[in-house]
Amino acid sequence: MEEGTSLTRGDPPVVVVENGTMPIDYEFPIEPLYTLKVACELIPMGSLHGLYIFLNKNRLQFEARYRKTTGRWQRLLTLSEIKLIREMILTDYHPRRRGILDAIARQAIG
Repeated sequence: MEEGTSLTRGDPPVVVVENGTMPIDYEFPIEPLYTLKVACELIPMGSLHGLYIFLNKNRLQFEARYRKTTGRWQRLLTLSEIKLIREMILTDYHPRRRGILDAIARQAIG
C-alpha cells in the first residue's frame, strides 16, 4: 500500500500482491492456481493432511492438477475450487444430511 493510505471499514477487502493490492473479488482473465499449502491457509483447514483427506473423499468433485517443481509434483487447486471447499467446510454441508433436511422441510411444507 502507498504511504499515507489506510484501510477503513468502508474500503473493500484487498489482497496484498507483490506490486501493490487488488480487490478480493477481482475477476482474473485466467483462473489462478494455488498449491495445497497456500490453499490450506485460504480455506482455512486445520492441517495439510486434513486437506489431503478432504480432497481424497471428494475426488470425483475436484479434478487433480499437478505441476513439477524442483523434481517434485505439486497438486494445484483453482480459486473457484478453493471457494467451493471453503463453503463446504465452513457451512453445514453434508450431502446425506442435506438430503434428510430437505426431506423434512418438504414434509413440513407439504
